[in-house]
Amino acid sequence: MYIVTVEFDMHPEYVEEFRRAVTRQASPSLHCEAECRQLDACYSGDSPMACFPYEKYDSKAAFDEHL
Repeated sequence: MYIVTVEFDMHPEYVEEFRRAVTRQASPSLHCEAECRQLDACYSGDSPMACFPYEKYDSKAAFDEHL
């Protein structure tokens, strides 16, 4: 299993656009990439400008293919 996490801090004016883009990216990854097991974007209730994507792949090679 290969887990990828990233932390983003967005400018307030881009929060909604960023959230839409992450949602658009998650669905194809989960449905079209056989080795993508999970792709969640977690948002903080305390800081709406913070995003913590969590991605789970079968291997690093699968993640590299995703890139």
